[in-house]
Amino acid sequence: MASLNDNLFTNQGPVFGFHSRFGNMCVRFTKRGLAELVYSGDGSSGAVAHDDSRMEAFREWMDRFEGADPAERWNFLDLSGSDFSQSVWRRLLQIPLGETRSYGEIAREIGRPGASRAVGSAVGANPVAVLVPCHRVVPKTGGLGGYRWGVERKRALLDAEQESGSALASLLGLGRQK
Repeated sequence: MASLNDNLFTNQGPVFGFHSRFGNMCVRFTKRGLAELVYSGDGSSGAVAHDDSRMEAFREWMDRFEGADPAERWNFLDLSGSDFSQSVWRRLLQIPLGETRSYGEIAREIGRPGASRAVGSAVGANPVAVLVPCHRVVPKTGGLGGYRWGVERKRALLDAEQESGSALASLLGLGRQK
């Protein structure tokens, strides 16, 4: 993992960016793992610069992340948040590609059946778009609910997953360059 460390993990966590299928994204790593993956202009921390060596390292990281068991994926991340938020984000990692859960289902699954609204707040504070799939959480009454990065983007992500069963790297547009 030395090349990944050299190209991604730093003390300061500089941000680099890339264009995904669903908009420009900003990426920030710490020495412990991915700390932020957000759409540009949506609360990212710092200026975005494209960096080919970091992008190649990020593609390698994505291969490892996708190859990991959903429970092991947590070890690839360095997410700051309350214990409650982290329990919600861990649970989101368990939702299979192409499926959805309600806020109430997530609340029950983490042992807090009366905490649907708090689950919604944690989902909305998720600092890692797509990979911690907050877009897969919907209201039990139907519809899409909200999405930190826009309901249209949420619909497009869910549709892409349903239509193609695309891998996460494909959803982000991180296919290998030919």
